[in-house]
Amino acid sequence: MTSPSPAPASATPQQKQKPLSKQLRLPAFMPFFWLGIATIVGAFLAHKLKPDGKLWLVALGLSLVGFVIDATKQHRQKRRRKVSVFLVLTSLCLSAFLYTNSLPKNTPQYVNYYNDKGTVNFSGLVVKPPRQKRSVIELTVRVESIKIDQSDENAQDLKGLILVEVPLGNDYKYGDRISVYGELNQPPEGTTFSYRDYLFHKGIYAVNQYGAVRLMSRGHGSPFLRALYALRERSNQVLQNNFPNPESALLRGILLGDESGISSELAQDYSRTGTSHIIAISGFNMVVLAGVVSAILRRRAGRLWDSLIAIAVLGAYTLFVGANPAVTRAFVMSAVAILGSSIARRGNLLNSLGLSVFIMVLIDPHLPWDIGFQFSVMATLSLSLFATPLQAWVEEKLQKRFPDEKARNIASFISEYFLITLVAQVLVLPLIIYHFREVSWLFLLANPLILPVQPLVMILGLLALIAGLFSVPLGQFLSWLSWPFVAYTNKVVSGLARMAPNAWHLPSFSAWWLLVYYALVFLLAFRPKFKSSDKPIWQPVFALLGLGSLAIVLAVHLASRPDGKLGIKVFNNPDAPIVLVRTPKGEMILSGGATSATRLAENVSKALPPFQQNIAYLIVPGCKKAQLNGFFGLPDQMRIGTVLWACDPESSRTAQSLFSYFENKDLSQLIIDNQYLLNWSGGEMSFAIDEEGLQALMIIEADFSAVVDYGVAAPSLRSDDLSLWVGKPDDNTTTCAAIMLSTAESASKPEMQCPTEFVPVSEHDWVLVSTDGQQVWLRVK
Repeated sequence: MTSPSPAPASATPQQKQKPLSKQLRLPAFMPFFWLGIATIVGAFLAHKLKPDGKLWLVALGLSLVGFVIDATKQHRQKRRRKVSVFLVLTSLCLSAFLYTNSLPKNTPQYVNYYNDKGTVNFSGLVVKPPRQKRSVIELTVRVESIKIDQSDENAQDLKGLILVEVPLGNDYKYGDRISVYGELNQPPEGTTFSYRDYLFHKGIYAVNQYGAVRLMSRGHGSPFLRALYALRERSNQVLQNNFPNPESALLRGILLGDESGISSELAQDYSRTGTSHIIAISGFNMVVLAGVVSAILRRRAGRLWDSLIAIAVLGAYTLFVGANPAVTRAFVMSAVAILGSSIARRGNLLNSLGLSVFIMVLIDPHLPWDIGFQFSVMATLSLSLFATPLQAWVEEKLQKRFPDEKARNIASFISEYFLITLVAQVLVLPLIIYHFREVSWLFLLANPLILPVQPLVMILGLLALIAGLFSVPLGQFLSWLSWPFVAYTNKVVSGLARMAPNAWHLPSFSAWWLLVYYALVFLLAFRPKFKSSDKPIWQPVFALLGLGSLAIVLAVHLASRPDGKLGIKVFNNPDAPIVLVRTPKGEMILSGGATSATRLAENVSKALPPFQQNIAYLIVPGCKKAQLNGFFGLPDQMRIGTVLWACDPESSRTAQSLFSYFENKDLSQLIIDNQYLLNWSGGEMSFAIDEEGLQALMIIEADFSAVVDYGVAAPSLRSDDLSLWVGKPDDNTTTCAAIMLSTAESASKPEMQCPTEFVPVSEHDWVLVSTDGQQVWLRVK
């Protein structure tokens, strides 16, 4: 057999190319990425630890000294480039110091000092465009002078902002100087989240509702911003005139960052289908706008000047749409990419993301608490880490069936309209669940259906807007071209939302679990290399991670199944008892809501089975405002069967509002009296009610008996053979029970005439009493 002749010497043998998924590497040198992470960690540490700012300043100085010494050694020894640990610590300490230094103090130079101090008279500037919210217009005011009524105390140029609410119909603008006479109060807590904390991190420390507001003068503030906001207002009008609703509302959100025109129903549809990112201005808008600017310039002024003009246009657009954190992040990353291209330096997404986070957090150390910022950063980080490797893996699989060019095109199409959405959810979905405790599978369908037309929506909508600013007929003509794509987007989203109107409600969980999840993902992405340097970023270990997560979910589900015992969980709440009763078959009965809505929802959600967030009966003990605050927003967090009113809903305005709120949620409601009884196999719950509302709950399970005392319980309830008594004991408490759970703020035990196990709930998060009707088990946390 003759051997094949060798190839000519001039011919270069074609080497087998490695699969694309094995050619991808994370950059070895990413200083700004680690510095960006350090600034976020520093802000959170300062928020949690709350040390004196001088300590952070000392730590900052020591870190700087360490960095200088380390950099000198590195230069002398000519070691390879690496990020200095001391530089990372410097970034951490700097952001921590800036955060600590930004916190308000309770002195006359801060607006929070004047909260709840009676009537005040203050003047200031409207520093942001007015925002319509439900039935009011919100004005963000920087205070120039303030004076407490009936006092000579007068302060100038205060720190912190005030949110002034005025009725609809008022025509206030950015740059107006106004005078306000009224009271200042702490911002309210909110129903589904802490609205007070949200405003605090925005620098707003006080709220004035329906004070006497008077316009003093106009035309203050930045002339550039005034012109920009006036153009934005005019653009709003053009879109409203040229497009029907809701298409005009959607384009206002996409192009101008103004979501006020989108109805709550349509906004809910976008949220339920996982397509809210379509409305929010993000990097996609920046890419389209940068492409339009580049097409117009075509290097007429030279590469550097073209880049500077493009950055200036993007910066103006960022201010034009309100400069929210997501848009600002996209602008900084776009500016870095444009500058790198102008000097022929190719950067990497992780470093650009880190640089944008580093700059933004140092400018505003409260930014990590902004949900939009969190979503934007995590989505970008997820795409930076996993999008290209996953696309390369798909391309590698397709190359086994199709030619290389065709495989590359198919992989690019799949990646752009499906994989990118899926990959972004790797780091964003846990945040959505943490903040909103609900998720829907519809995003898997919605995004591939509407993403392909979004470039046309943005480009044609932008052209129609620009043309409409100069020529009404031309603007209307272009709006006809773009309207079908905008309408298609709305129709698809609304149609899919009707397919599955109920999202999956999930339990609340600690932020530590969120950090554990991210730590695992980062460990997989940035794991150290041991033997081979050809290991791809994307590994089967992700499948193991998914299987492990499913195993945990299954274990938690099995552990939360009914155990045949009656459970009475009492939460730490000094105002009035909040009790969650679990029947032997697992039905849940919640009584009491005298706390904030966010706290009640969080406590109850954690106590319910993770994947069965259901309350069979919700008991409203009284109709005073303090007794009702916690119930607002609760049906949004979990399913509620029947609401039992132990008072007259017409007896107060807050009760009337809550009754109407429950009606709008299609909840069954009953007004109960002393004759009403809840039964289950082997047990029952009865009620002691008077004109003030619920006085006591009586619970019986075989030989076990319990009383939850909401007021002065009837003498017949003060039995000497109770198994459990819950309430606020005092010196007149004569009840004898085997276990006494005190919900009072004080943990002192009253004088008792009989032996009892006294447990102060105030020393725990909750106390759980379980029984099978004979034995009793006590558990605390």
